[in-house]
Amino acid sequence: MSGHGTLVATRQLRKGSPHMTQPRHRPERQHFRIHVGAATAEAVLPEWWGALDSTIKARALRFSEDGGNWIEEQTLPAVLAAAGALFSEVAGVMDYDGLKHPSLEVGQRVLLKPDAQPQDRFAIAVWTGDDSRQVGFLPSNVAEQVMAISMRDRVGFGAFVAQEVRDAQSGERRDVSILLGPGVVWAEPIDESA
Repeated sequence: MSGHGTLVATRQLRKGSPHMTQPRHRPERQHFRIHVGAATAEAVLPEWWGALDSTIKARALRFSEDGGNWIEEQTLPAVLAAAGALFSEVAGVMDYDGLKHPSLEVGQRVLLKPDAQPQDRFAIAVWTGDDSRQVGFLPSNVAEQVMAISMRDRVGFGAFVAQEVRDAQSGERRDVSILLGPGVVWAEPIDESA
């Protein structure tokens, strides 16, 4: 079982790797207050960044423990990790048309639905927030962890999109990762101009 606060499985590019380009101007950022049950933390969504070969671009929520320096990408602040939050990729996204749904932007809610399969009795499907299209499944190791906690504590899990990867030329979404946790989980946009 993976520890809280770490990405269970990664296939995204890492910001800061030698293959990443740096923004040439001041990044456009959106600010969010992330809620996992009673726990909250602030996050920033920087502008798109991409690989040097310009085939993909990505956006992901970033957190800061001290209000200044970002903590390592795909790492949760201690307060959210202690509340049971975790990051996860969504498996099988290329097999479902939900990946193309416009509601899958960072910060938007997704639904988690138990969907037992003969080969995986703990399968949990990921659906768009409006329940109209399936996006994929939680990886089996994450689904087993979620089901165990859900049954033990008699609590549901909430989730929202925490990262999206797109084709740099067409803009077509290629992948999403989610932040999920027990209880009510959501990303509240913060109006910085107020």
